[in-house]
Amino acid sequence: MIQRKQSVFLLIATLLGIGLLWMPLANVIEDASILLTEHFKDLRSLAVLSGVVAAFSFFAVFLFQNRKRQMRFAAFVSFLSLILQFDAIYQVETWRKQLPETQSLSYGFGIAFPFLMLLFTALAFFYIKKDEALVQSMDRFRD
Repeated sequence: MIQRKQSVFLLIATLLGIGLLWMPLANVIEDASILLTEHFKDLRSLAVLSGVVAAFSFFAVFLFQNRKRQMRFAAFVSFLSLILQFDAIYQVETWRKQLPETQSLSYGFGIAFPFLMLLFTALAFFYIKKDEALVQSMDRFRD
């Protein structure tokens, strides 16, 4: 299970989803000093969605005996990661519009985590599909 590449990719996506809760999403800056840092855990919708993505990607690791179901879970997790990315960007842009002109907003490095989750779950999907094709080709030789 763990020696498969896709299991490692799904575990990395799980760790990113959990770590996402403590990463800064955006920083409010005034006169080159940080006034406020917003985190994913401060927004319920983003926190719940990142928890769901982490849970589903962790659950998908243990579906190694049913590769088709594992592929569906990896694709679903990729889709949820994409939604998480767009929702995070939307939240930051909404905050940007609400700030006074004396303050500015910069993205935190947590904004990249949903993209990395998408990348790792897409890689997991690719390698699961590759394993499935290999098994199918071996089944043709057995018949």
